[in-house]
Amino acid sequence: MRTTVFKLLKTSGALGLLSLADQSPVILCLHRISYEKSNGYPPLSPDVLEAMIKHLHSRADFIDFKDLSVYNSKKPAVIVSFDDAFTDFRDQALPILNYYNVPVTLNVIPYCASTGLPHWTQKIACLIEEFARRKLQPELPNSSISPLVLGKNEEQVALELCNELYTCSIVQLDNILQQWEEVLQFDSIRYTQMLNWEELRQMLSLNEQVYIGNHTYHHLNLQVQRTEQELQKEIVESHHEICSKLNVSIDRFAFPNGAFNEHSLRKVNELNYKFIQLTSNMASKQRNCYQRVNPCFQSSEENLFLIYGLHEKIKSMVRQ
Repeated sequence: MRTTVFKLLKTSGALGLLSLADQSPVILCLHRISYEKSNGYPPLSPDVLEAMIKHLHSRADFIDFKDLSVYNSKKPAVIVSFDDAFTDFRDQALPILNYYNVPVTLNVIPYCASTGLPHWTQKIACLIEEFARRKLQPELPNSSISPLVLGKNEEQVALELCNELYTCSIVQLDNILQQWEEVLQFDSIRYTQMLNWEELRQMLSLNEQVYIGNHTYHHLNLQVQRTEQELQKEIVESHHEICSKLNVSIDRFAFPNGAFNEHSLRKVNELNYKFIQLTSNMASKQRNCYQRVNPCFQSSEENLFLIYGLHEKIKSMVRQ
């Protein structure tokens, strides 16, 4: 029903009542692009991505962060960024971006590039799918999560679990995930695949319009009060490892889920990043901080209305 409503709205010309220029520069934050069915964390299909890019290509200029200071066209500017570096970025998203000549920022997580395994939130999504398939309930001390039942939204369960665990250290998270893997006899090869260092190097050698950003070492939530040792690992060591492994200089950083606090932002600033990527629900007065919009709906039409600012306008009206 929701998809149909937005298709009808677009067909009726309602998108023309909104101005993309009012949102410029529009900075997109994308993740998985795949035809794969994944109930724990549904990816966008390549068809949805291509429909969005095709529409924006006809109405805006795609630029990179570094072009912001010199961009003076009357057309709206759009910047594309992808977080995490799933293998489907290379296999599904990049061919579409290349076809439309779109520069893109790929924010990399060293843990994922070193192991080929996804970060902890994606692992939870994969494991929840398996718990649901086998009609089992993951054990979690002091959890308010309701038992999994047949037909329950697996994506919502995964999100609730992530919200329960986001304050944990990486050691605590690894212990919980390992327990679940043992219960399920879950082989790590079944996790969502990530680009490793060699694959990233090869991809960069063939694609001059892919720019690398730092997305922390383990994808920990940095709005939580972390220790100095954790911040050093997540921000500083991550930065140096990416530069070393990929032989690149990095001028951009993306907070996991856009979440930060004064302490973690100060640590990021020590590395003199020019472009710090947040999300639409987090803001900073720093001139080098940029909010991103996450077009995560399963229809290109609703994603376009999101990009054009409809959802934010509705939220503003409700708040008033």
